[in-house]
Amino acid sequence: MNPRLPQPLSRRPPAAPLRLLHASISHPSHRTPSADLYFKTGKLRESMSCRENALRIYAKPVPGTTAEQIARGVMEISTIYEAVNEPEEALKLLQKALKLLEEALGQWSIVAGIEAQMGVMYYMLGAYAESRNSFGNAVAKLRASGELKAILEQECGLYHQDTLGVYSNLTTTYDALGR
Repeated sequence: MNPRLPQPLSRRPPAAPLRLLHASISHPSHRTPSADLYFKTGKLRESMSCRENALRIYAKPVPGTTAEQIARGVMEISTIYEAVNEPEEALKLLQKALKLLEEALGQWSIVAGIEAQMGVMYYMLGAYAESRNSFGNAVAKLRASGELKAILEQECGLYHQDTLGVYSNLTTTYDALGR
């Protein structure tokens, strides 16, 4: 074969961008936005497929994926289940996310947001006592997060990455509580 002529496609090594694309698609953070996009455009079957794929990936995450990343992804999928009026499935996913983050230090405001959303799901299911308990737990954790916010502001400053993270988590939690 003449070395100046290009190799036939069947003999060429796969292109690096395709390998990178495949690797990024298998990362859990890329599945949830696809499910959300399909849902928002009315493609419910495709959305369901992406949700199922994301849940399989979250069950066996790639090395280096943190519990917080998995919990956030599971929470995003739960919002889709909530939107398609499947509160039982949404609640199961929120409970899974809560279990992932319960032991994590400094995640009180995220946990409070999960518990507030669980309160909403319990309410939708008519489990009013559980709803009240979830909201009570969320409020207690919000108060603890407020104390953490004050400490971080004093020790690290208003614009430090950790302080801004607490602000973001508090905002999300207050939004879930309807404030």
